[in-house]
Amino acid sequence: MSYRLGTPTPARRRWRLADEPESAREILATAKALREAANAAEAGLLQMACEWADFHPVLEEGHEAYEDPYLPEVHMRSTAAFALNIGLSDSAGTHLIHQALQLRHRLPRIWARVQRGQVPPWRARRVAEMTIGLEPEIVSFLDHQLVEVAHKVGPITIDRLIEEARLRFFPVETELHRQQVAETPEVRLFEVNHAKGTAAMEIKAELKDLLDFDKTLSDIAAALADHGSDETLDVRRARAIGVLADPQQAADLLNGDGKALKRISPRKRLQLVVHLTPEALEAEHAVGRIDHHGQWPTLLHQVATWCGRPDSAITLTPVVDPATSIAVTQYEVPDRLKDQVAYRDLTCVFPHCNRHARLSDHDHIEPYRDDGGGGPTETDNLAALCRRHHRIKTAGAWRYRRLSARSYLWTSPHGQLYLRDHIGSIELQPGQGRSIAPASAVG
Repeated sequence: MSYRLGTPTPARRRWRLADEPESAREILATAKALREAANAAEAGLLQMACEWADFHPVLEEGHEAYEDPYLPEVHMRSTAAFALNIGLSDSAGTHLIHQALQLRHRLPRIWARVQRGQVPPWRARRVAEMTIGLEPEIVSFLDHQLVEVAHKVGPITIDRLIEEARLRFFPVETELHRQQVAETPEVRLFEVNHAKGTAAMEIKAELKDLLDFDKTLSDIAAALADHGSDETLDVRRARAIGVLADPQQAADLLNGDGKALKRISPRKRLQLVVHLTPEALEAEHAVGRIDHHGQWPTLLHQVATWCGRPDSAITLTPVVDPATSIAVTQYEVPDRLKDQVAYRDLTCVFPHCNRHARLSDHDHIEPYRDDGGGGPTETDNLAALCRRHHRIKTAGAWRYRRLSARSYLWTSPHGQLYLRDHIGSIELQPGQGRSIAPASAVG
């Protein structure tokens, strides 16, 4: 079978199955065969995940890859090698192993159908994920109920069966839990759109309080209209949330003081750390990063809009120059050096790890020694490592060296090489690591 690429003609755009029956059937047959092969490969991968776990049990307490009282314990230092070998992050690989063991040990009927090619592995993994940590009675019930339909069941059905099992085996506990959840207030920020500078908020509270809050939003929206706003009611109600961020400003506005909107609110003083490169500033639409509880890509004009608001005071903080070397004669890392490492690395520098650098440890790449014979506490010898990967490196299972400002070469316990830089992580072929210059050569 041959394929030709090109711009489709009007006749090709009106293609129907009857026009080329043999070619169409061949395409469908090939696609189906590829899907079956992919499913078989995924089933084999789950089997290998289990066997890898069998090879790496936990021999001493405190080294578990995950906490699960119902499954065999797997050593935390073993998961990264397996994960990176198949192109996953350590976290995703640990998750895969956890799901595979859940299927093999606690959902044996569904596991058998996966291995026979009767259930797509991705569906089985979804069942495993939804049942991890559940009581044995519930998991066994689900294994019996889902075994014949696991190849087509969806999450809604699984949720319904889990609820049924809870009521069947733990009726009193389930009802108490349901009442506690229903009575627990919650305010949650989600759906953050960093490019537009917007987000959504979900509020669960007493109905009376929400009705009062809703009325206050409408009252502030009306006051905004009285003082010149020609925006729609929905937009003014959304703006009212910003006004309510300062109760005094809201009270003044509701009392008829329109000047309250132009006074800088003490509650609306915000410090932003903005990262901008010279190349970004030359672009037509400059994009930088806002460092505030994470790294948010943001258009520069969005920052300018925030700075131009008369009711807010935003301080832009200059970033510590990552190219400047800072050194101290002590093991402890001072704050200015921590800031520099966080701004430079952004995340944990272990392959595929995305944990924020500000939540990570500051690892001495070459271990520090009190006698001065080890690595110094300085910019070029520090890297951000999350606590999990710091422990893995310190235990000696993994080694790494710094190649440049944001580039690191890692070696696994099995000799595999991984290059981690500001773009991402890749596995290197044997011999490639010898051609990569050390940090002193590339700067």
